[in-house]
Amino acid sequence: MFENNQLIQQMELIPRYTNGSSWLVFFLFLCVVFIALARLVQQSILRIAVQNTFFFETQDDQIGKGVRPNNLSRLFMSLQFVTISCMFVYWLFVKNNANSMNPLIIIIPVGYLLYQLFTSFIAGNLTGQKKIAQEEIYFTLALYHVLGLAFLMEFFLFYFQAGSKETAGKIVVITYALFLAFRIIRSVFLGLSSKVSWYYIILYFWTLEILPILIVIKLLFNGEMSGIID
Repeated sequence: MFENNQLIQQMELIPRYTNGSSWLVFFLFLCVVFIALARLVQQSILRIAVQNTFFFETQDDQIGKGVRPNNLSRLFMSLQFVTISCMFVYWLFVKNNANSMNPLIIIIPVGYLLYQLFTSFIAGNLTGQKKIAQEEIYFTLALYHVLGLAFLMEFFLFYFQAGSKETAGKIVVITYALFLAFRIIRSVFLGLSSKVSWYYIILYFWTLEILPILIVIKLLFNGEMSGIID
């Protein structure tokens, strides 16, 4: 009898994650379709995205080696990131906390990506460093494409396993933070290789990147996410 009760309890744990919203399954399938389309247009797009992200070379150096992504493939990879990031945030923080959680957090990863691209474009035009801005945008998109792949693998791991949502949330936040930190390192390398002063690099990241993150966390989360993750 005891063994039967244990078996029933184990079987009851699985539906919490496998019998979730059909919309989540649909969007998960859509993510896979976007990646398949990206590879159909350019078979090496995943390898190129990884090289763009983790190889500390300038855009000209990589293009000289034949590392040149197709624009349509990049579009599909961008759509994949938009889909998986919104879906992940919804599942982790909004789905079961709709009354207490601000739904705007669903678009934060995508909104912050657009903000990064916008500030790079504006800073490049205001300072006359358009070449650096173009490279920054180029490598930022590649990094988010790789981040989208990482999110997709993590979603497969957590959504279809009877594990803790709190643990999943912590790992996703850590993954996102690591990629953001790596982007800063990558951008510093780009600035120094273009002979930009340390002063302007620090000023740019503090005023246009780090400070806005702190403001958004304060205004939107207001302790809500920390309550879920802690």
